[in-house]
Amino acid sequence: MPAIKSFSGYVVHPAQALEVVSPGYDTLTPQQRYRFTVEHPRNYLNVMRSQDEFPENERPTLEQLFASNAANLKKLIDEGAFVYQEHPCLYLYRLAIDGHEQTGVVTHILMEEYEQGRLKKHENTRAEREDRLVQYLEGVGAISSPICVAYSQRDEIDALVNTLSRESPLLDFVSRDGVTHTIWRVEDNLLTARLVEQFATVPELYLTDGHHRSAAVSRYAASRHAANPNHTGDEPYNHLLVALFPHDQLKIAPFNRCVRDLNGHSLSEFLRSIGKSFEIDKLGNDATQDPQPIMRGEMSMLIDGSWYRLKVRPNVVPVDDPVRALDVVILQEQILGPVLGIHNPRSDPRLEYIPGAFDRRAMESVCESGWRVAFAAHSVAMEDLMRIADAGKVMPPKSTYFDPKVRSGIFLCML
Repeated sequence: MPAIKSFSGYVVHPAQALEVVSPGYDTLTPQQRYRFTVEHPRNYLNVMRSQDEFPENERPTLEQLFASNAANLKKLIDEGAFVYQEHPCLYLYRLAIDGHEQTGVVTHILMEEYEQGRLKKHENTRAEREDRLVQYLEGVGAISSPICVAYSQRDEIDALVNTLSRESPLLDFVSRDGVTHTIWRVEDNLLTARLVEQFATVPELYLTDGHHRSAAVSRYAASRHAANPNHTGDEPYNHLLVALFPHDQLKIAPFNRCVRDLNGHSLSEFLRSIGKSFEIDKLGNDATQDPQPIMRGEMSMLIDGSWYRLKVRPNVVPVDDPVRALDVVILQEQILGPVLGIHNPRSDPRLEYIPGAFDRRAMESVCESGWRVAFAAHSVAMEDLMRIADAGKVMPPKSTYFDPKVRSGIFLCML
């Protein structure tokens, strides 16, 4: 179903990739991004700056901010940080770390794939974040962050990708966090045609990372369309830059949660309350006992220096709702909301998230810093995400964390 399309644009200069390609945007706090951009003035992160990074007494207006971002982009282009690829083509993008590999096809797809629901969502978006991203696109006029999209694995596409990736890469480097990024330019017209033909048989696409960016590009495209009396549909703004990955190569990590207090409960009251929905097993403090949740329906909890294993009681799991059956939703509906009083997980300041794979020491460190209780739930399966998207439903915020992440500063398309 999706019509993938070759595109012209910039690719980072191989000799400057390590300096220019950004770290994962969402892996850094605003304060960390501020320090990083100061220390690395030629990194693409300087093109994506936001107001919340700056100390309050240094905070620019949006107009000043976007003008600065645009100037930083122009400087990178003028200094040769990017090489223009005039001949339209597709690209392969492989990310590899710690034995994990995922290889996607970087391409343009028409905005109508998103607008007509063929690019399926699993999360809601927030209007204020969309607004900021639309303003960013208007101010900077470029996009460098491919939307991460999954499709049901196809042997035929895998075979083509494997053949193409035997060629010498256009780009191959290891980023500061240990991820190897390898890019191939697909120049063979016959193999390009075969890729286009195979993707046309893929029935569904699934947004995995980039819900807000997709919505913002859609709004930006509609605005540009309305202002362009000669609109043809072939304009750059009428396309999404996406990286298409087979679903079985994507790795989903959980967002672990920590809560500031017990909402007025004593420890014994709290344990008694959650015991209605969970079997509770206190683990010993022996470091050899691994508290990591290893199966669905199992969670780990750290409170007052002690680890507990929580097993969801069978009567708690709904059998007819794929969203409410997720461990992260059971955690919200059985503990965070009714017991700890966190009814808006998007904005409650008593709730914080720890993204990524289970890290015992990281969770212990968070609790030692003043957070009272931390929870780790089993990660959502890719099949769950696809089933929920197929049903037209959405997950709660911070349900999935895809890692490793596609980076900004490799590809650059002007709008």
